[in-house]
Amino acid sequence: MSHLSPQLIRINKLLAYIHQNIEQSMSVHDLAAQSCWSRWQLQRVFQELTAKNLAKYVREQKLSRAAEQLLDGNARVTDIALQYGFSSEVSFSRAFKQHFGLAPGAYKRRGERLGISAPMVLMDNYRTKTQRMIEVRIESRPALKVWGIAGTIDNLYTPQADFKLKVPALWQCFHQFHPEQREGLTGVVDTLNIHSSGKLNYLAGSQDLKQPNQQLQCWQVPEQLYAIVSHQGVIQDLAATIDWFIHQWLPESQYQGVDGYELERYPSNYLPQSPSATMEYFLPIQKR
Repeated sequence: MSHLSPQLIRINKLLAYIHQNIEQSMSVHDLAAQSCWSRWQLQRVFQELTAKNLAKYVREQKLSRAAEQLLDGNARVTDIALQYGFSSEVSFSRAFKQHFGLAPGAYKRRGERLGISAPMVLMDNYRTKTQRMIEVRIESRPALKVWGIAGTIDNLYTPQADFKLKVPALWQCFHQFHPEQREGLTGVVDTLNIHSSGKLNYLAGSQDLKQPNQQLQCWQVPEQLYAIVSHQGVIQDLAATIDWFIHQWLPESQYQGVDGYELERYPSNYLPQSPSATMEYFLPIQKR
């Protein structure tokens, strides 16, 4: 990592310390002692490099790990609260409800992973020369229907892959049928039904169509647990972000990929050729 800036290296080490000691009580003063900065300097650098408030990030990580423990085990709420450094079940429940919108018991009964943040990691993507801290969300999403134009594309790892040409063509065709549609734009990559040639089925469409054109196909995407990453930059670099997501983030996470429907979600104001454009990629996963 010698090519990284000193600030990124130090913040990356600090994040590793936070994640390894997430069950301990950690004040900003304690974390500053692990860095070369004063409390004020650390908070300023952390905010600049992660777009996160340091104390809030630590609390979000504690609550996210606690939420996963609630869903995966039978530990009492009191024990989980004390395990993650909360002074009482009352203070833990108050913080938990403020973050997740539900009390711990109600969250467990619902049984869905929503609002969980995986530990922030460093994206060091040599293909796009991107170096930034990135936070992956873990969310259960309900089944949905997407109406759109379907076609076949080469996968990421095929030499001279054609997806950079075919995917924009499918989107152009969809917008010819629904030029006004800017809400719910969703690309769907089917990794369940791979062709013998290795090609994948892809659908360019929307899940918010009120009156779909009869020439559109409807794909039904089942309920699924996803890891969600944001891609910032021109759309042509999305493949490099997915490559990082699968090859670097996934092996170091607590999850494993599964065959299913990968999703691309685009905001209504999305400009595919803008360096500041941001969209989200949903990767189907399951807990290891």
